[in-house]
Amino acid sequence: MTTNVSPTQALSGVELNRFYLISGRIAGDDDDSVHIVEAPDMGTAESLFTTQLREESFVGEEARVFIVHSISLAEAIKQRVGQINHTES
Repeated sequence: MTTNVSPTQALSGVELNRFYLISGRIAGDDDDSVHIVEAPDMGTAESLFTTQLREESFVGEEARVFIVHSISLAEAIKQRVGQINHTES
């Protein structure tokens, strides 16, 4: 069953300040992974991201994880909308 829900409706009531956009990689890997993580704060989000990357790797707990970039999802959206508005002006 498919429902027709707009992105605005889907985000209605969602606390975006609890979501973080984090990119990083396992040491020795050439590709960054990007995840949206729900957590109470940035430190916890980065820790969850690190744990998830380690679990996905073949190295496991010994894997070194490098966080390349982390930002709240709300701030990332705000920055992107600002870029769109700037180019349309």
